[in-house]
Amino acid sequence: MPANDPHSILADALKSPGDDAPRMALADLTSEISTWHSQLIQVQCELAQRVATDPFRHEWQAVDHIEQRLLGSLSTFERGFLPLRPNLAISFRRGFLEVVTADLPAILDHGEECLAFALFPFVNRLHLTGDTARIRDLCNSPLLQRIYHLWFA
Repeated sequence: MPANDPHSILADALKSPGDDAPRMALADLTSEISTWHSQLIQVQCELAQRVATDPFRHEWQAVDHIEQRLLGSLSTFERGFLPLRPNLAISFRRGFLEVVTADLPAILDHGEECLAFALFPFVNRLHLTGDTARIRDLCNSPLLQRIYHLWFA
């Protein structure tokens, strides 16, 4: 595959979660498709490289504000989307959908919609809460292929 192929770059990002280079390449490739997501990847990767003891942390406050503004945009989205999906919460890490917490029926009934808004429709960790009576349905669902870690609470 060519070096600028999004599928190849995404595979590299998933193989090397600590390497920001493939994520930044994805941010560049996807900037025309989703400016918000591209910026989120860039800002969260930049923040992830810093340590709390960084002596120049005060110089990064502007970056913190950018991340908060971008996540605020997500909150605006969430206000329109997530209230329609009870018991569903999401978080991003370095620009990728990191954690989805939901009850099993919400995932089975609305999982495709939840992952559809993410530019890269997979989730690192799915935390399931509540009744697991439909667990067999999840095992047979194509959604399971897009979940890397599954936790039950």
